[in-house]
Order: sequence, then C-alpha cells, then structure tokens
Amino acid sequence: MAWHGMMDENREKSMRDILSNILECLKEEQYMGSVLHQRLISRLISRRRSRQLMWTKPTRENCLLCAKGLLKKLKSLRV
Repeated sequence: MAWHGMMDENREKSMRDILSNILECLKEEQYMGSVLHQRLISRLISRRRSRQLMWTKPTRENCLLCAKGLLKKLKSLRV
C-alpha cells in the first residue's frame, strides 16, 4: 500500500512537471510563431516596397526602350 501511495505522489508530481513543461513549450512555440509571422510580414512589405521602387521613371523608360527594340527586331524578322 505504501508503494501505491508513493506512486500516486510521484504521478502527481510528474504530471505537474509534465504540465509545466508543456506550458513552457507552448509559450515558446507561440513566441516562435509570432516571430516568424512578423518576419514574413516584414519580408512582404519590403518586397512590395522594392516593387514600387522598381517602377521609377528611368526604369520604365529603360523597359520601354527594350520593348521598342524587341518590336523592331520582330518586325524585321517578319519582312
């Protein structure tokens, strides 16, 4: 009987330890998830900004020149 009493005490202690460990792990996972979410958002914002910066006036002019050059090449190939 004494052995069963010790098992019950140990089981309760081990359950408390397990629960505290589980709670710590959940907090760590939640923190990591929030950090990853923040990093993802910052990457998306920086990519969006870089796309906006990419379409400045000189860039558009360069793209337009390249497109016009391609059209000329295609027209010369057709004739």
